[in-house]
Amino acid sequence: MSWQELIDGMKNDAATLLKSEIEQMLKSGKEDTSDFTKKQAIKVERYLIEFASGAIAKEQLSENMKDLESLTRMQINKLSVTEKAGAQRLADGIRDIIIKRLFQLL
Repeated sequence: MSWQELIDGMKNDAATLLKSEIEQMLKSGKEDTSDFTKKQAIKVERYLIEFASGAIAKEQLSENMKDLESLTRMQINKLSVTEKAGAQRLADGIRDIIIKRLFQLL
């Protein structure tokens, strides 16, 4: 099962909006100029896929996402000015979209 199918199974407006926001966050992250941000976006997607397939539990997904957010925020200080914006958007997305909103629906 994909993470998209997992969210589609929730069948409510909040889940539909959330799916769209996650897709946009991942697309933006993977297209970023910073290799670091691209790699972090790929990790976010991988963890969502692992959770949707049952390979990791909700608690492990939560810990993984919190770790990714923290690591991304720490790395922001090391990035160039142009790379900082993408990393900041990804970190904010992990916190606001996944940690805060997705976990409320799960």
